[in-house]
Amino acid sequence: MATERLGNGLFYTDQTGDIKLKLNTEYRTKIAGPVHWAAFIDAGNVWLQHEDETKPGGKISKDFLQELAVGGGLYLRFDFTFLILRIDSSIPFRVPYLPKGGRWVLKDIDFGSSK
Repeated sequence: MATERLGNGLFYTDQTGDIKLKLNTEYRTKIAGPVHWAAFIDAGNVWLQHEDETKPGGKISKDFLQELAVGGGLYLRFDFTFLILRIDSSIPFRVPYLPKGGRWVLKDIDFGSSK
């Protein structure tokens, strides 16, 4: 399993849990011929049913709605009869592992930055 450093702890990009909540909505329309575009918003998270000391903060709580990640973006879809190609671009709107009060990151979005 690949890991990345995140703050003082380890962040595993492939985490599993007992409870998963996924929400998605999109507005999709045809541009011309086989070309479509859409704007979408995704939200969700994964929790554990029981406490696990190797995954602090992973147990579901009554405040689980405050722990949802939210993101959104745009995509182009090329809908051929034999193949569908999709090109997505998305950004995070809400990051649940940040401290409370700093989880909404819309103010940090800088489209002019190369980072």
